[in-house]
Amino acid sequence: MLVLNDDKSKFDKFLQRLDTKNVTNMSQMFTGCSGLKNLYLNNFDTKNVTSMSAMFSGCSGLENLYLNNFDTKNVTNMSLMFYNYSSLKNLDINNFDTIIVTKMSHMLFNCSGLENFNLDNFDTKNVTDKSEIFKNMCSN
Repeated sequence: MLVLNDDKSKFDKFLQRLDTKNVTNMSQMFTGCSGLKNLYLNNFDTKNVTSMSAMFSGCSGLENLYLNNFDTKNVTNMSLMFYNYSSLKNLDINNFDTIIVTKMSHMLFNCSGLENFNLDNFDTKNVTDKSEIFKNMCSN
């Protein structure tokens, strides 16, 4: 049994070995992982994933997230993906292919710690639900 709080290095090693090539739904995969500070997912094979809804929702302690190799060309649902992600300062999702995404509601809701992020390559022309994507992103 893998217990996250007991040994984070074991969890990191587990994630490096995790075979994700046939996964189609990564919804809520890391939801509530508030004890994580760093998450390296560059080895994840996401080419078959269609939903990443709430994938990192509630990861309030996460400071570094590495998604450089995420293939999102088949993803249609990114709603709540980074919901309540208040500790993250930098988010590099410029490589995300969003051409077929239809749901982005609350995607970056309450990401008040974000200082740097780039959405230059985001194509949202097919998104039908954009409600509160950026709500509460600005710190008071």
